[in-house]
Amino acid sequence: MTLLNNFFRKTAILAMASLLFIGCEKPNDELGFNQVIDGVPGVADLVFDSLISYTHNQDSILVALARESQSALGGYAGNRLLGSMTDGSFGRAEASVVAQVALEENNIDFGTQPRIDSVFLYMEYNGFYGDTFKPMNYEVYQLSGGVFPNGVLLDAEGVTVDSAYYSDYIPNYATKLGELLNHKPKPNSAMVLNGDVVKAGLKIPLDTSFFRTNIIEAPSSAFENDAAFIEYFKGLYIRTVNTDGSIVYLDLNTANSGIHVYFSDRADTTNEAKRVGFNFLQSNSPLPINISIFEQDYLGAPTAFNLSMQDTVIGEDVNYAQAMGGVYTVFEIPGLDSIANKGYLINQAILEVYKAAGTGSGLTPNSRLEIRSFEGGEMQGTIKDFDAGNTLTGGGNLVSEPLRAGKYTFDITRYVFEIANGEKLTKLAITPYLKSSLANRVILAGGSNSQTPMSLKIYLTKP
Repeated sequence: MTLLNNFFRKTAILAMASLLFIGCEKPNDELGFNQVIDGVPGVADLVFDSLISYTHNQDSILVALARESQSALGGYAGNRLLGSMTDGSFGRAEASVVAQVALEENNIDFGTQPRIDSVFLYMEYNGFYGDTFKPMNYEVYQLSGGVFPNGVLLDAEGVTVDSAYYSDYIPNYATKLGELLNHKPKPNSAMVLNGDVVKAGLKIPLDTSFFRTNIIEAPSSAFENDAAFIEYFKGLYIRTVNTDGSIVYLDLNTANSGIHVYFSDRADTTNEAKRVGFNFLQSNSPLPINISIFEQDYLGAPTAFNLSMQDTVIGEDVNYAQAMGGVYTVFEIPGLDSIANKGYLINQAILEVYKAAGTGSGLTPNSRLEIRSFEGGEMQGTIKDFDAGNTLTGGGNLVSEPLRAGKYTFDITRYVFEIANGEKLTKLAITPYLKSSLANRVILAGGSNSQTPMSLKIYLTKP
């Protein structure tokens, strides 16, 4: 910890007195914010550059709220991730999709002598992560039970209670509906769908015999409304098997994404081909639930990433942060509580964290990271600087620098202000923003890094 400027200069005492007097009368949640006066007499900048940091794993992350709560936020929207990939830094990551499907139209009429021509599942791409030149194997299954949260919750009457969904959700599935083998995803190549040129998507053929028996010959009551069909069909489980290449981002909330069934009615003399669809659209009622679930295997990761050997006392030279749950960086700031209860006016507190040098190959880093509290051995909620609706954004965006690997800059003024006013000093966690809808990962220079250690710089004024 080094103090770079003197706290006082005699020429500044009178000039600062009125500011400090007004500051003492302000509410605690506003005191000193946006009053950065770097280099002005009476203002000091305090640097902490001996931070302790290490990597910690996260067993599961929240991927969706309960149906009612998620509905208030616009439904089950955003990217759904599907695929698998392995690299030498993070081991193997796998993303699967669990999704309910609803009716494109109610009371479907298949005619008197229907015959299925083809069926496929189409899911529109919204990006990718990894190597799309490597072939992938995809499988689609029908869920054998309804989509319920882990360890199905029951109320006093034994009725299932809807609750949140986490990335370690384990679906119940049985019947295999289709597969697509040795496929190289092409997220940037347009496709033809129903005679129209549309945005690229993943198209998986499905078993026509299954849909003849379970859809064409289904009781008419199954097609009365979305609720009836969701109860009848249950949903889909989509995964990759024995592959290592890429994780694609899927936008299920589009008119094209869904199951497309093509059939003809032999009793129709026009012999006209027809189509019915089942989709994931969030305009249906009830909302079709769709989530991504994740699995991580770090056995292929380097020694520096060995989770069982992380030095939590001295810290590590490099740290890791991965979306899809995975891992995050824990850090602490020794000595920060030395500023507590001394009346300091905290103008601004900036944490700088660099990407580790020489680690850019093969990894696309997260464009933004966020900071959460770390207590009881687990990552908790965001600190106040990152709370939703906060006028201070907290930052955390990746900024490239000439001749350097780039860095993340965090504004944690509110957190430091609380410490200065007697709050308990806690550990913090650096984790990707949008953990359930992106596959990015990054290697960070740790607190003990010899070249670009993470550091905290505080601009403050002494009363």
